[in-house]
This record gives sequence, C-alpha cells and structure tokens, in this order.
Amino acid sequence: MKEDNVRELTCGFMFQNNFKMLDSWGSIADGILKDPLFDGFFANVSNKYTTELSLYNENNNNSFLLKYNKIVLTQTIYDDFESEYNMFRERVVNYIIPKLLCEYRLITRRIGIVYDTKLESQEIENFSKKYFNPEFRNISNFRFAINNQKPEAKILKKEKNYINRLFTVGDFGNGDEGISYDYQLRFNPLQPELRNLIVPFLNNANNSFKKDILDIIGEQYEHKKE
Repeated sequence: MKEDNVRELTCGFMFQNNFKMLDSWGSIADGILKDPLFDGFFANVSNKYTTELSLYNENNNNSFLLKYNKIVLTQTIYDDFESEYNMFRERVVNYIIPKLLCEYRLITRRIGIVYDTKLESQEIENFSKKYFNPEFRNISNFRFAINNQKPEAKILKKEKNYINRLFTVGDFGNGDEGISYDYQLRFNPLQPELRNLIVPFLNNANNSFKKDILDIIGEQYEHKKE
C-alpha cells in the first residue's frame, strides 16, 4: 500500500482557553490569506462572529478553524502525497506555530495529526487481521486506541507526556471506506513553547503512520499472496 491512498491531512492544537484571540480574527485571517504559504488555499471566510471562526474552500476540504481553545488546519491531498505533505508541514511549522501559537503565547495541551486514508474492503480486512481475533475480523466499522508514554517521561519524572494513537475504520461517505489514523501527543505539564517540538512530533507521527497502517496492510497483503 502506498501513501498516495491518503486523501486528507489534519493537524490540530488544543490549548488553554483564550477568548481574547477571537477579537483578533480579522488580523489573523488577513495574515493567513496574504501569506504565500496559503496562496489559493482558501476561498471563503466565515462571516459570523461566534466562538468558532474559519477559512475554507467550497471546492475541497481545505480549512482553518479557530476556537477559543483550538486551532485546526485541514488539507485535501490529491495525487502526489510527498509534495503535498511537505507543503502541509511548511504551513504548520513555518506559519501556524510561530505566527499563532507563539505570537499569541498559547499554552498547548495536545497536538494531533490525522491521516484519512482511502482503502478497499480487502485492505480493511487485511488490516483487521493484525489487531483482532478471527471471530471479529469481518467487522467493517470499528474504533480503538493504543496509548503509550513517551520514553523520556520515564527519565524526567516531572514530565508525564504520552502518545495516543486512535484508529477509526469505516465509511468516509460517498461510498468510500478507509482508516482515519489520529496520532496525538498530550502534554503534562502543559507546553508553552512548541518551536523545538513540532518537527520531531511530525516526524514521529509520519513514521508511526507508516508502521501502524501502511506496513501492516502491505504485510498482510503479501502474506495473503503467499
């Protein structure tokens, strides 16, 4: 299985409540729309003042969501996963982090990145063989999580950060099926500075996605051919 099966990427940040940031929505929206990293990325701006503001594109699922405790960037993936993923990273690392989380001094609770991957029914069945007993392998819609502490948490006793991996398998709508893989890093204590953490997080998430999804499905497929 290849990465080109990925149809959508989402990166989200949950932080301590910051209602004051919503008052700067006009400036935030202007900054994003004028930045070359987002050239042509969005076509619409939410026109209501609420506690949930957004930029979006009606022609795809590209969107930027701002709430008093959350920032979420979503990007549609078309043909070339590697180049589009690299652009996604650029937008997160070189804009979302410095221009929003750092500039507004947001205290982060959790980072997450979601890979929505389209699969055929046989690929979903192959995937379920890795995690379920035979009597449950014909289930086509399911969700489960795998939690583990980050290794350094065992050394730095004051830190209890941990990784949470969420697997949601089923219908994406429009007749498409697939897996939504959500790789999360939860901070304890909360994290006021992400500039030195975001690239390692994205690297670890991508490696984990390949290991937990791409490699598993490919491995089960090879076993079936034998």
